[in-house]
Order: sequence, then structure tokens, then C-alpha cells
Amino acid sequence: MTSTEDFSIYESKLRECSSYRDNSVQNWADQLDQLDLEKETIIKIIENLRIISSRDIRTILRDLVEQNQAIFQHPNTFITSFGCRGKSGDLILYEFRHAVDGYDDKIIDSWQIPEKPTDSTIIFLDDLIGTGKQSCDYIEDQLNLILTSHHESYLICLFGTPNGIEAVVNSTNFNVICGETLCEEEHQFYSDKCIIFEETEKEKIGIINNYLKGKVDFDKGLLLCFHYAIPNNTMPLIWKENYPYEDDLGNKKKWYALLPRKY
Repeated sequence: MTSTEDFSIYESKLRECSSYRDNSVQNWADQLDQLDLEKETIIKIIENLRIISSRDIRTILRDLVEQNQAIFQHPNTFITSFGCRGKSGDLILYEFRHAVDGYDDKIIDSWQIPEKPTDSTIIFLDDLIGTGKQSCDYIEDQLNLILTSHHESYLICLFGTPNGIEAVVNSTNFNVICGETLCEEEHQFYSDKCIIFEETEKEKIGIINNYLKGKVDFDKGLLLCFHYAIPNNTMPLIWKENYPYEDDLGNKKKWYALLPRKY
């Protein structure tokens, strides 16, 4: 493999994610090297990894408001977070409060929805629609208990995959707006349409990621991270800390993640 100095140039980038451990990229890269992933491919993975900062989030939110003024400024529009308390939706709502002026009187907790006019427009904020399954499940199991057919409901996210967006639109009564659509060509790195990695690289990356997949898998082959956490739609080789796996030679090991997350 390469020397530690070769990877030290990525330290400042990786530190933008709160779960990164200083000077750990070398251990992660050595591990990939032992699984026969080329140095050039490892570097390409790091360079294509997007870490979304608080500043990035606020810029996207301002753009979303600017592009959807009719929805946000409607008198009966209310804004809340999507998902369970303390999860990504709450963090995006926090960023929204600090990014966009003039909407404090429209921000509510989701439990307040039944108190609002029955013809209200309800905007739910979140960071990402990946497969769409988690979004659909939350709408079906939680939100449909408090929303009525008279509500106009929007799920507004920073990012979304085409298939995930389609799943939410087709399976729920929600409208979906995303700041950026993560197309297969440039963001879903396993896809046959992906133009970033060569086919031989995709094959090797796919083998490694398959070592790290459990029964419930949301992997979309993304290389996306937010400063506060990494989504489970990102490649497992980036985040699946201590996951037990067995390589092709039958060696039992545990994965050392670049940007660990709980799972």
C-alpha cells in the first residue's frame, strides 16, 4: 500500500464528518488493500465521498424556499420535521430555523397538526430519501394517523434518489420535492449507468460491500455523508464499524469503518 502521508491530505476533508477518527484513514485503506482493492480505486472512493456541511445544508434550504415560494408562503402552510424525534428531520428543521428568516410562526411539532385547519399544507423536512422504504413506512405507520385527506402534504428533502422519490409518490399521498436528485450516472456507484468507476472497480467494490450487508439492507451505493451522520444508503464499507464478515478465504474479521455509524 501507500505511506501514511499519501492519505493525510484527506484528513481535513474527513474531519468534516463528526464520526471520523483522526488519522484513521490509513487503517481503513490498508484493510481495503488486503482485499485486493487498488490504491487508485481507494483514492477515487475518498475523492467522490461528499460530506455535506451545515453551510451546505442551509444553502440548499434557502434555495428550496426560493424555488417553492407559493408553497412556503401560503397562509395555511405549516412546517415540521419528518421522522422520529432526535433523528435527521429534527436536525434539518434546526438548520431551517437558522437559514431562513420569516417562518418561525409556521414551524410546529407534528403533534400539533390536528390543531391546525383541516385544509392546511404540511411541509415535512428531512435530509435524504434513499430507497423510500423508511419514508413510506413512517408515513403509513405514524403520519397517516394524524393527517386527513384534506391536508396537502409535502416531504421536502435535501437529497433523493429517483427510485426512492418514485416510491414515496406512488405509495403515499405525499408530494415530494428534493434539493438534488442523486442520479445513477453520478451518485449510485454500483449502477451499470455509473460513469465514475470502471466495471472492474464496481465489481471489486461490490464484493467488499456484500461482505458487510445484513438481512435488512438499504444500500444504494451512495458516497454521501452529512456532517452529523452518515446515511445507511451509503456504501457499507464506509460506515459499518465492527461488522463481522468472512472473506473469500474463510478468514473471520471485523470491519474498520472510515466514518462509523450505529446500525
